[in-house]
Amino acid sequence: MHTLKRFIGILLVALLLGLVVLLLRGNEDGWLCENGAWVKHGNPSTAQPSERCVGEIEKNVPLLEVRKFTSYAIGELVCGEGTLKNVSGGKLGYVRSIFTFYAKDGSVFDFSEGYVNSKRTMFLPDEEALFKRCINDKESNVDTKKTKVEFRGKIGDIYDDKILGSEMK
Repeated sequence: MHTLKRFIGILLVALLLGLVVLLLRGNEDGWLCENGAWVKHGNPSTAQPSERCVGEIEKNVPLLEVRKFTSYAIGELVCGEGTLKNVSGGKLGYVRSIFTFYAKDGSVFDFSEGYVNSKRTMFLPDEEALFKRCINDKESNVDTKKTKVEFRGKIGDIYDDKILGSEMK
């Protein structure tokens, strides 16, 4: 009888330890959002999420809004430009624009920084600013319909490598 009680006691302790390990282990196979980047955890059955990784408070809060974006060619000059508005709800920031111009064969023709023409060094709440970048294209290789621009910088206390992206539709 004493041996049976001992066996049942050991079995209960083992089951309890197993349950604790399972509860503490959590989801081992998935994508975790850590410091603004998707981190593979275990062996996820899905691809890395395509949505931007941000903290829960910041999620779905617009910081910038592209009001207009166009890309055009004038002679040997190809330009991308538009207007951008700080819609962050009262937060100051600084922003730079990164343009990608594509050749007609789909390869990257030029990847360079443009400017956001804010009235001051800081991008003010509700301020609308011009962004623009022009490059030389002597051989007419650039496909202006594929031009893309993204914005990097800091709005309030949110720093992001890619605040907002826009591409020609």
